[in-house]
Amino acid sequence: MNKLINTLSKGDTINISFDSVSSKNNKIALQVKCRNKVRKGAIDKITFVNIEKPKSINYYAYERGNKKWGFAKGDLGIYNIKLIE
Repeated sequence: MNKLINTLSKGDTINISFDSVSSKNNKIALQVKCRNKVRKGAIDKITFVNIEKPKSINYYAYERGNKKWGFAKGDLGIYNIKLIE
């Protein structure tokens, strides 16, 4: 999954399933809104938008230099992320 996330650019779409503190077994289609570097280039950040509800909360992916991506829904972390083919 990390290799796929590394290749994403603006306009690309992915389908994922995930768990969060408030709910389990969520499935969603996300489109890359933008990709940029934050913290003086130390963190790679991808902003996603929900395709079905584009005005809802944004999703984010962060790579902090350890070659592994972490995901968040707004300011809350999400886990058990799996790509849906």
